Amino acid sequence: MNPQTLIDTLKGDQFGIRTGVLLLSNEHLNLEAEIAVYLGLGHQNICARILSQTPLKKKLLGINRTYILDALDEMVKDENIPGRCIFISGIDYLLAALSHEELLHFWDFFRDTFRRARGVLISFPKNASLLLPQDILNKWNEIERITLWEEPQNVL
Repeated sequence: MNPQTLIDTLKGDQFGIRTGVLLLSNEHLNLEAEIAVYLGLGHQNICARILSQTPLKKKLLGINRTYILDALDEMVKDENIPGRCIFISGIDYLLAALSHEELLHFWDFFRDTFRRARGVLISFPKNASLLLPQDILNKWNEIERITLWEEPQNVL
């Protein structure tokens, strides 16, 4: 499946299908804003958003799967991020703070239960196998809601 087909699915009328993953090779990491423009999606880096809303004196964020899912939920509701499907980057940094069990619960919930009014496409490093284990990757592949970004010629 190509990225645009996945985005069209996430924008579609099937309410149960609202989440997807766009895998990025190392050379495309930190180019998410440009990729979002190419794909016609509103974009935000979840880490930058959280940091901008965190008081300077706060030392710990208390990151857990609920914290991450709540942040995603806020982003979906944010009308300043345009589009029927939004593109979220930087989530891998937050997921690295989770225990293995919490990580698995996050992926299961995000894939099967996180159903909001808008689609959510998250960028994820292709080689981050500790954060996206093979069995979880296989589940995303089975339901055809994961794809690899392959740069079109002369785009980025």
